[in-house]
Amino acid sequence: PGLSEFQYSDMNGFGHFLAARLWFGLYWTLFAALLVALASLLWPRGTASALRERLTEARLRFGRREKTVVAALLAGFLLTGAWIFLNTNVRNRYLSPSTVRRERAEYERKYERHQNALQPRLVSVDLDVDIAPSKRAVRAEGVYRAVNRGSARIDTVHVSIEPGVRVDRFHFGGAAPLVHDEELGYYSYALDDPLEPGDSLAFAFDVSVRNPGFVNHGSNTSVVRNGTFIDNKAFLPMFGYDAARRLVDPNERKKQGLPPAPRMAAVDDLFARRNNQISSDADWIEFRAAVTTDSGQIAIAPGYLVEERAEGARRRFVYEMDAPILNYYAFLSADYEVRRDRWKDVAIEIYHHPGHGYNVDRMIEAIRKSLDYYTEKFSPYQHRQVRIVEFPLYRDFAQSFPNTIPFSESIGFIADLEDEEKIDYVFYVTAHEVAHQWWAHQVCGADVQGATLITEALAQYSALMVMEKEYGPEKMRRFLKYELDRYLRGRGGESIEEMPLLLVEDQPYIHYRKGSVAFYGLRDWIGEDALCGALAAYIDSAGFQEPPWTNSLELLAFLRAATPDSLRPVLADLFETITLFDNRIEEARSRPIEGGRYAVALDVRTSKERADGKGVLTEVPVDDRVDIGVFDTGGEPLYLRKHRLTGGAATIEIEVDREPAEAGIDPYNKLIDRNSDDNRR
Repeated sequence: PGLSEFQYSDMNGFGHFLAARLWFGLYWTLFAALLVALASLLWPRGTASALRERLTEARLRFGRREKTVVAALLAGFLLTGAWIFLNTNVRNRYLSPSTVRRERAEYERKYERHQNALQPRLVSVDLDVDIAPSKRAVRAEGVYRAVNRGSARIDTVHVSIEPGVRVDRFHFGGAAPLVHDEELGYYSYALDDPLEPGDSLAFAFDVSVRNPGFVNHGSNTSVVRNGTFIDNKAFLPMFGYDAARRLVDPNERKKQGLPPAPRMAAVDDLFARRNNQISSDADWIEFRAAVTTDSGQIAIAPGYLVEERAEGARRRFVYEMDAPILNYYAFLSADYEVRRDRWKDVAIEIYHHPGHGYNVDRMIEAIRKSLDYYTEKFSPYQHRQVRIVEFPLYRDFAQSFPNTIPFSESIGFIADLEDEEKIDYVFYVTAHEVAHQWWAHQVCGADVQGATLITEALAQYSALMVMEKEYGPEKMRRFLKYELDRYLRGRGGESIEEMPLLLVEDQPYIHYRKGSVAFYGLRDWIGEDALCGALAAYIDSAGFQEPPWTNSLELLAFLRAATPDSLRPVLADLFETITLFDNRIEEARSRPIEGGRYAVALDVRTSKERADGKGVLTEVPVDDRVDIGVFDTGGEPLYLRKHRLTGGAATIEIEVDREPAEAGIDPYNKLIDRNSDDNRR
């Protein structure tokens, strides 16, 4: 073994990585010292001699003292190696990446046949979660209540749980175990009395995650001494087959002897629309959780704190939701400082590591501005609080659970915002995650093609609008160019098939990057009020719905209703096809004219192509209204209007009031342009 993995977090210090690094360091230090001791016996003294002579001299030098040193080093080396082996292979199960892939493939081979089996739907969750930060352990005892919402009886219940989670108890009250696969995390039970349509059952369980000693690599960073952050999917049971474990890489599937991965269900697949994209075993659930942690820490779960009390050296927090939520929640625990604020009747709370208050004001301001915009433009906010909760930088994202947003220290709390030229990504990420309280937690798409158009692309657009109100369109130009460039790079790395935005299949370069440009461009075409009105109507239609869950076709229908007939082709370019523009300025000229004004002549060239999923391009006619802009030295527009262009070369002549410094075609990157660097001159 080499040196173990090592990460430092300001929240958690060296954490559990330190012990492993010290033991591995000692192991190799003893080995090096042993080699030095043996080499010293062979080291020539005086006149150089042949190897055979040096071996003879070494035997003569290998006296009592040397034997003691070598024996001590060898014993230390072997004992340290044994201790490392005990921790990495006995106290913990060593799992190489290839072993993990093999087990995922085996899980699919053995149990995928149960994927469409009718299973109970979870309707209520009641949990007692015990976090032991110093031991890096978490235990959950709980009761699920589930209902048969199908039209046939259920005689067998299937349960999946992440491999490595210890199961101490699964109990249905009246059921015989059929499968008990601890290694792959799969269990099934034959119910003594089949569950009739409309009937319910209770499922009690006791599970735990334990992290004894240390490992070589792949350590669990969810449960740590200071900054635990673990979600329900990581350690709690679910009903049915877990399709999220499926290997998706085509080469890896071939290596494991698996057929090509099935495509995401078609956008109009009514059977698939029985599940939302968040959970395959629940729609909306009632939620309660009691979370216990060490006395010096605050434990957090989605919901409202209804009870807090000390229990010796422990501290207990009880959270309840006052309305049903998606089956999507997490638990956090750390030594937090808390900043509090309010927006109207909504409590704002920021839980952060002491000393990490640098950007808290920006987060609070972003929450307030987001709530202002989203409640005005979309619908009322459904909760009485918004919480941001810091977690260590072992993971660098933020995630939006019901009224609670875990936020990595690396992307928010220790970010340097001194450079005003850079994008304020703390403000932006906060606005994006707050937007998910609408786009996911009010409207959640079915688990079919286009699902992330609804949740991620609309969250991107919503955050962009809040950002634009705060920083102006010039900052948005830089952000949109960044998004456009990342989309174009992502196309080059696509290993399966690029999909139109309308049918995106959990492809981040499409739903995040292209989604930003597409919705921002559509806003420009039809107007902010029209687009937001369409989205508000969509929420009114699809918000908090029951199955069948909404899809991107329903969203498109609302967008189409808000789009004038003359602009309908824009929807096809942005959402329904993979359309790429190639707009550029070939030459820009200006000259002073009467009255201190300037005449500007722009030679532009435009073309448009459409691509299939493999990237094969076909040229299509251009007949589009495209922004033409002229700007002063400060970047302020002297002229910005749409011109109808029909492809090929064209010269555009305009007049402006002041001396121009720069001109551009589609200068704010509202179109998907293959090379936006040549749009300005």
